[in-house]
Amino acid sequence: MEKKAIAATVAVTVIMGMTFLASSELLIYADSFQSAAIRWSFALVSMLALMALRLVKIEFKGKNWLHAAPVALFQPCLYAVCELEGIRLTTVAESAVILALVPVAVALISAVFLKVRISKIVAACIVISLAGVLLTVDYSEGFGGETIGVIILFAAVITGAMYSITSERVSGEFAPIDLAFLQCVGGGIFYTVVVLIRGQLPETVSIAVHNPSVIVSGIYLGFICSALGYILWNYVLSKIPAYISALFIANGITLIGVWVGVFFRGDHLTVLSVIGMILILAGVLGVGLKGQSQSD
Repeated sequence: MEKKAIAATVAVTVIMGMTFLASSELLIYADSFQSAAIRWSFALVSMLALMALRLVKIEFKGKNWLHAAPVALFQPCLYAVCELEGIRLTTVAESAVILALVPVAVALISAVFLKVRISKIVAACIVISLAGVLLTVDYSEGFGGETIGVIILFAAVITGAMYSITSERVSGEFAPIDLAFLQCVGGGIFYTVVVLIRGQLPETVSIAVHNPSVIVSGIYLGFICSALGYILWNYVLSKIPAYISALFIANGITLIGVWVGVFFRGDHLTVLSVIGMILILAGVLGVGLKGQSQSD
């Protein structure tokens, strides 16, 4: 694997892993859909500002943008809606366990439908990392969520996997910045329409402009996480197979999320959590070493 792709993968993982803090702050003032609308509105404004300042350039001509539309449809539109509603209707444990299946879904879809050959070592590493994620989950709330919530979470798993796969497949036609631009436009418009339909648009605008902490969180989530973060994420998907990058990023985010909870929220670090993190690292490093050996 290229060193630039590895560096971008680490950067994406850190950026996305830290979103927990900003999202938690935003959710103090706004509900889930309002938070998404604020985040992606900031993302859209950030992307347009970068274009106006000529810091980024989008090539609109000579491309069939409909080919890339599924990328924005799957992420941030469908995935985020399913994730938000699934989490709302289930317990923390259920949502964490089910959403941890995204790398597995990417591997299965790639192997079954796209005929991608996945080595036994990579498959074993995926299973090891999944076991690690399951050990880090807080099961204190049990598994008492609504059935429809579980179904919606599985829909999130599928749409999350499809984002990785579709971004990888159109990377030959569209640059990472093109796809990130489309995601920012799609997310900004989609969630603005959602809060408008819910009758929350005036309240959402007021929250976004009158609370300094919301502005800071919006800048991080919109500019750093969404605009810059997805440029890097799409770059990673253009360089590393989706089933491998999904394992790196999804499990890396879990690791960082655990440490963020420990250092910033005072969460208790259990022995099982430590074992789980070791397994996650073992799985990720195993895939990394396998990929490196294949590239040498």
